[in-house]
Amino acid sequence: MQSVEVLIDEFTDTIQSQFRQIGTDSTQCARASIQLGVTWKDVTSKVDRSQTIAQFSAEFDDVSRCRNQCRIHDFLLTDHRTILETYVQQAEELPKNSVSRGFLMIAETLKTVLEQGESACSCKCCERIGDVVIALDAPRHLQLEHTDQAFDYLCPPLAQPHRKHPSETKIIQANR
Repeated sequence: MQSVEVLIDEFTDTIQSQFRQIGTDSTQCARASIQLGVTWKDVTSKVDRSQTIAQFSAEFDDVSRCRNQCRIHDFLLTDHRTILETYVQQAEELPKNSVSRGFLMIAETLKTVLEQGESACSCKCCERIGDVVIALDAPRHLQLEHTDQAFDYLCPPLAQPHRKHPSETKIIQANR
């Protein structure tokens, strides 16, 4: 049986070798640009690995520094304000049910961003509206693949091609 460290190393190598041109990050998210710093093969001991992960975690958790370098407010409030307003309006017309729940929660956060402006934008805000950022930044010539129902509401106003896949739970249940 392989150790977790070896599996992480193999996974990291696979990702780095297969996904070289991953597109652009119009938000200029500082958290997303934080690198692990070394490959597992470069680290010689468990202590080194632990320190490497701790350093990555500390940088990732420094949301004040990250937010100061981020341009999410320009991305949302300048580049895409009209579509955010469309999403909020769309949410007001939807029934509240299990299908629309995720999108409605996103729209509520977007409404706050539109009302409060830049001060409402934070790393926590992006965690809540991450699907919006993905949909807005996705190249229109590519199909967005997803399992999240929110994209069924986010993609059509953008004319973003998308395809919803069944959830992991549904696949497991179907194969029992």
